[in-house]
Amino acid sequence: YYLLGHSAGGQFLARYVAFCPTEAQRVVATNPGSHLFPRTDWKFGYGFGALPAELGDEAALRRYLAAPLTIYLGTGDIQTDSANLDKSPEALLQGPHRLARGRACFEFAQKLAAERGWTFNWRKVETPGIAHDGGGMFAAPEMAEALGWGGAR
Repeated sequence: YYLLGHSAGGQFLARYVAFCPTEAQRVVATNPGSHLFPRTDWKFGYGFGALPAELGDEAALRRYLAAPLTIYLGTGDIQTDSANLDKSPEALLQGPHRLARGRACFEFAQKLAAERGWTFNWRKVETPGIAHDGGGMFAAPEMAEALGWGGAR
């Protein structure tokens, strides 16, 4: 099975796979408003800080990076004044808009996994020109790649 979520649904799924083992083939977090960065110096919600040790230690980060997570982004999702965009100071540390935040999270995670020699099963897929539109994202040809049915970037 596959798990798909757009916007808040994508936020939920990324956090879900961080703490719950899944047998899903792929978990696709589409245009989340904020991300769960694999770092312990940011408090939970945005990072793994201030969690009990069994939820926020190095082993937890390692499991998270090994999860079959796709960060699926629309390159047009660059609004900074949307009423439903998280504008908290913690979210703004991730970037000014959803596209920047997704790219930053993926790059941080990829670099961390490489530095530590950990398995990294995430993928990042972008679809050109689509803004914050779940139907458009799910109908785009890049959705097959997000699901793992095409090449990873």
